[in-house]
Amino acid sequence: MSSLRVNARWAAFKERLRNNYWFLPGIMFVSAFGLALATLTIDRELDEIRWKTGWLYEGGPDAARSLLASMAGATLTLAGVVFSMNLVSLTMASAQFGPRLLYNFVRDIGSQITLGIFTAVFTFCMVVLREVRGEEGMPDAFVPYVSVSVAGFMALCSIAVLIYYVHHVAVHIQAPVVVANVGRELERAIKIEYSHKLDPGQERTNYREMLLQRKIPDFCEGACAVNSPQSGYVQAVDFDRLTVLAARYNLTIKIVSRPGQFTIEGTSILLVCPADRCSRKLDEELIDCIVIGRRRTAVQDIEFAINELCEVAVRAMSPAINDPFTCISCVDWLAAAMEEVFQRDTPPGFLADAEDNVRVVWHPVTHEGVMDSAFNQIRQFAKGSPAVMTRLLEAYARIAAHTRTEEERTIVRKHADMAIRACRDNFAEPNDLADAEERHRKVLATLAVGGEI
Repeated sequence: MSSLRVNARWAAFKERLRNNYWFLPGIMFVSAFGLALATLTIDRELDEIRWKTGWLYEGGPDAARSLLASMAGATLTLAGVVFSMNLVSLTMASAQFGPRLLYNFVRDIGSQITLGIFTAVFTFCMVVLREVRGEEGMPDAFVPYVSVSVAGFMALCSIAVLIYYVHHVAVHIQAPVVVANVGRELERAIKIEYSHKLDPGQERTNYREMLLQRKIPDFCEGACAVNSPQSGYVQAVDFDRLTVLAARYNLTIKIVSRPGQFTIEGTSILLVCPADRCSRKLDEELIDCIVIGRRRTAVQDIEFAINELCEVAVRAMSPAINDPFTCISCVDWLAAAMEEVFQRDTPPGFLADAEDNVRVVWHPVTHEGVMDSAFNQIRQFAKGSPAVMTRLLEAYARIAAHTRTEEERTIVRKHADMAIRACRDNFAEPNDLADAEERHRKVLATLAVGGEI
């Protein structure tokens, strides 16, 4: 079992923290406040000592106030510039890549850290500024030399951060980078969901047959329904805790809505057998194992990242944008993800306790399901583009090389046949159709030798 499943609620909580603009800046704000108090304490302890180090601030209180006020105002202005640049990049991303891709821009760590640093410098300067007292030459004057020096160093660092951020935004909004980031997110989700990578020639575990051999209750009869407490998307399920609870109460639990699916308040989200062991306390414990939110996340939902890539590809092929190169990039990353899927064992669809009794069952994502999600919409919208369709057939040939069973070969063959039929119906140029036919024959040849070539 993967570590993400064991810590599903913690993983979903971390995902929520990443998907906002306040968490990291808030931490940096508090840290700056604490650092200011620490440096001011040092200044008070060393007030009688005139530091002559050559790099500490050595001016008077008036100059210190002016310097701190200037740095605070400048960094606050830079924070506003960063915020404005974020809004511009989000607007451009929404128009070009689709609103669902905003999720990846909002959770960008570089933007959050940049905003947090400018906020931290402003906070530090303001805390130190209020401690500068007196006038030049007065005996009660107090200048926090260490604190002012640290503020100056932080201001210089903020300039370096601004340069980094301008470069970061210019690179981060480019279509190939956006597609690559989503593709890597998809690969990470696949490695978590399909945790066991098979060796070359190793047969795939037939979990379906294993489950049929077990004595699983008929959930259509005699099952107790645990209803969803709210409407929304299932973001994560703590499979490990569900298994522990099922073993403790001697239950078998069926997950009706897996991560990524929408559930409606008051409808069944879990089915429990036997029904006579259900209680309000048990329902609360079981519901606590499921995280429901307003949107899908990639925590345990590989189809979410697949849909993001598909959305970029489909929008790229729209008449308003007409960008086949971005669509081809999406096809390449989807093909790489499907190759990874076909090299890994399928999710079991059930979990057993220490005595090997099946306790939790669900319908896992299948190879056919991920292939349909990855390529159906792209084929439908790009059927008139020879460049995209030929790359799609090339992708099927790469995936076919990793098939291990006749069922998997049938899935790839189905997609290749649908693609070549679309080419025959829409390609006006005979040479374009000949290229597509050649790639289709390569897919069939790869499947004919049984994959794993």
